[in-house]
Amino acid sequence: MMKKLFILIIAFLFISDVGYGLAASGPERQVEKFLTAIQKKDFKTIFDMTYYYQMELAQIKSNNPKALQQKLTTEYYESKKNALFTEKKESFTDAWIRFGGEVFGTSTGPVENIRELMVLLTPPNKWKVIESKREKQHDAWSGRELDVSVVYVSLSYKSVEESPLISSKLLKEAILGFVLDAKTGLYMRSSRIGKGDVYWDKVPLRIFNVSWNADALFGGFLNIKVIGGLPPFHSDTKCGEWIIEKLKGANVESSNESVSINLRARIEDKYFPLQCVVRIVDKSGQSATAAFTVPEMFTGLTGRFCWVANPWYQWGQGMPEDCSRIFELRTDTQIQTKASTIPLAESPSTQLSPGPPEKITIASLTKDIPDANYFREREETFNVSFNDAWDTITTYLAKEKFKFRTSDRERRIIITDIQLGKFGNLKKQYAVSIEKLSETSIKITVKGFAWDQNARGQWQTFTTLGRDGLSNEFLKKIRKELQTKLED
Repeated sequence: MMKKLFILIIAFLFISDVGYGLAASGPERQVEKFLTAIQKKDFKTIFDMTYYYQMELAQIKSNNPKALQQKLTTEYYESKKNALFTEKKESFTDAWIRFGGEVFGTSTGPVENIRELMVLLTPPNKWKVIESKREKQHDAWSGRELDVSVVYVSLSYKSVEESPLISSKLLKEAILGFVLDAKTGLYMRSSRIGKGDVYWDKVPLRIFNVSWNADALFGGFLNIKVIGGLPPFHSDTKCGEWIIEKLKGANVESSNESVSINLRARIEDKYFPLQCVVRIVDKSGQSATAAFTVPEMFTGLTGRFCWVANPWYQWGQGMPEDCSRIFELRTDTQIQTKASTIPLAESPSTQLSPGPPEKITIASLTKDIPDANYFREREETFNVSFNDAWDTITTYLAKEKFKFRTSDRERRIIITDIQLGKFGNLKKQYAVSIEKLSETSIKITVKGFAWDQNARGQWQTFTTLGRDGLSNEFLKKIRKELQTKLED
């Protein structure tokens, strides 16, 4: 097997030399050609110039007759193009392993590198090659020591309005490092050098994105994310005839990057599509305005409607998580004029309030979750106080890095989820209710869900743990945590 692989590698290198003629042009020119292909979304050139893809393609060709090679190449390139847009995406921070260190000894395919180059090079920018060198590096994919060319490129953006958003900051300048196979000139991997990052330090306040999710139990949740400005932020959101912040029971929370509003009310279906205008004011009095239209009240427990401001919407960047539908966020002068008329006094919205809450059950909590009927709930009674149970469960879930989709102590409901696996291709979710039986006794009911991604990037029910495996696992761990708490 190893002998066959070695022969394939030698054949691939020979084909590359005579077929592509890449090495003759020099590493700097190869990087320039590759970056130009990224900017133009010229995927054929990108794949032609990528070491990993050409290694795979050489192996595919060696196992098939020559008459099929063109067809197989076309199909292979199309599958790799689809993978760039359909497979689970890592976060920007996870994807860009810093230049130096393990990036040179790791070969998991170039998908994330190419995606992030597209993020950096889609906005208008200037780049130039500033340095190159030769060295030896170990290639984990082939198991060989390779002679490589390392090429450094400087990248800059001319304005705040035309910069990519990286970890909630707008990038002004960066330095990229590229590794090429020295023999073939093919692109192997790349990274942004962390110490070369320069961010814009004076950023005017802008509303970057907005998300809305709602279900029959808890009403609507509106999240408004901003960039620039000085926290804390104050919001005034007018949707139809109502000021959302003044709805009876509405809960408003502000962080250094966003304002979140829990409506705790249902707006009747007849008012949708619902036109909204939001104005954010920061500590210094600087303001920003945006408008969006909510197509319908309910999104279910697992999705949300999302709006992203331009130019990031056009670039396909800045999407909040778990968006089921994505729209452009409008931020023009006409909207700002309308927003200035939003009254800050009491409005008819104060008459809106939620009706009597329906009896909360795990079934009602999870009715909108995909494959809800496949998984089974489990319950167990514990001789502890409600406060001890609530604190133990929320502490455990936070420690395990679960995201809280709902955490309502008054209604005694928790809904969380988490994505696991190296590429985030396994999703787990828990819906938990805690029933207070007495001052020293409670009943915990839980239903666990899990999904994994298939080869085409589609989510499917994860059945390995069985229908109630996750629910039993949760109760087992909470039982242990409560026992530890009582012993302390």
